[in-house]
Amino acid sequence: MANKRNNGEQRDRRATLEAMRREQKSSERRKNLMVVGGAGVLGLGLIAAVGIPTYLDYRDDPANRAVASYGVDAAAASCDEPVIEPATGVQEHVADGTTVTYGANPPAFGAHYAVPATFERSFYTPEDRPPVEQLVHNLEHGYTVLWYDPELAEADRSALSDLASSVREKMSDQVAGTKFIVAPWDAGTAEVAEGKRYVLAHWGAQQGARQACGDLSGAVVEDFVEAHPYTDSPEPNGI
Repeated sequence: MANKRNNGEQRDRRATLEAMRREQKSSERRKNLMVVGGAGVLGLGLIAAVGIPTYLDYRDDPANRAVASYGVDAAAASCDEPVIEPATGVQEHVADGTTVTYGANPPAFGAHYAVPATFERSFYTPEDRPPVEQLVHNLEHGYTVLWYDPELAEADRSALSDLASSVREKMSDQVAGTKFIVAPWDAGTAEVAEGKRYVLAHWGAQQGARQACGDLSGAVVEDFVEAHPYTDSPEPNGI
């Protein structure tokens, strides 16, 4: 009887020990899953902490916006048909400080100062705009200039600055985009039809092109720039 009792006790101990081992293994698996899960959550958190701001910075960078996304649709911009006319003034330099009277103002071509505005700038305010006669030299080098009403509100000017960055970035693979400047016209000499606040201008090899609009339309700007590449200009290799 004693042997049977001892055998039963040994079986009970083995069963108890086996149950304890199973419970220990189960507990270890739960801990491992918690560690892995925690690491995964931490990893996702780190990715989000780095990735989301990076994405937001990319999304909000004006250079990454589509040009056509600025302003209103082309049909709503109240644009006149482009005016095309024979261009004059190739290499007709005047002394700095000279005021040139242009046939159409803001101009698309004509006499100009000997040195163009710097390539690095794509946007000017009424406070820092170089002389119109200097920007006309940029037109001779194939730039498109988007002249705007200097009385525009600050928010509208900010949108124009962003648009200038977008054109140079998004259209840089085309033969036009990098040579693009936005600048206010000279309020004292410009002659713009009532209700028009923007004038696109380009100096082609033989003809000048101007298009006046009442509202800003990135789609109109894009079409104009594509239609008038810098290669169609008197001095396309000029900076």
